[in-house]
Amino acid sequence: MITYKLAQKLKKAGFPQESTRYHYVKPANPPEGYENIMEVRNPGGRLNLLAAGYDIVACPTLEELIESFGKKRGFELIEEFGSDTRNFKAVINYPKLYMDRGKDPLEAVSLLFIRVNKYNL
Repeated sequence: MITYKLAQKLKKAGFPQESTRYHYVKPANPPEGYENIMEVRNPGGRLNLLAAGYDIVACPTLEELIESFGKKRGFELIEEFGSDTRNFKAVINYPKLYMDRGKDPLEAVSLLFIRVNKYNL
């Protein structure tokens, strides 16, 4: 699961905020490492938390992130092994090559989404 801070960056990069899972915090600036996850089964639950002053950001799944790239772009997720490390590399090759790495697939694809949308592709 992605962290609250990474979910905030995805939101700023334009990731859609309609989801079934959200990070929610009150106040809007939680202490480092603070995590609160909510599964929303009805849309009113999210609206009630917003009305109560909570900061809410979507907490997308790996599948939702990958789908956000669409089928036209050459997307790949590659597992990399080093002598004592294991990382994941997310790559997209449209219209040029973009790449990011993370400690797990979700982090790698999240960082790639942020990078690609920084350049408004």
